[in-house]
Amino acid sequence: MFLNASVVESESLAPSSWYVNFLAMLPTYGARGFTSHLLDHAEQQIMTAGIDETNIIVADTKVSARRLYEHVGYQWAFAGEK
Repeated sequence: MFLNASVVESESLAPSSWYVNFLAMLPTYGARGFTSHLLDHAEQQIMTAGIDETNIIVADTKVSARRLYEHVGYQWAFAGEK
């Protein structure tokens, strides 16, 4: 199973906000909830650092990823990007 996530601080994009920079899962494991668990882990790292906002940059072509982020409560920040 391939699980990977990284979280980065990026003051230039939005002060006091961190970004989930990379989240990857083999397709065979994505539908089993592992991707949501990995995202939860990344969010916990951010909250432990005292940051109250998480942002994700995702390509328009990543339909399943966008669906996951909507499902767990993320909202699109830029009109026309959905």
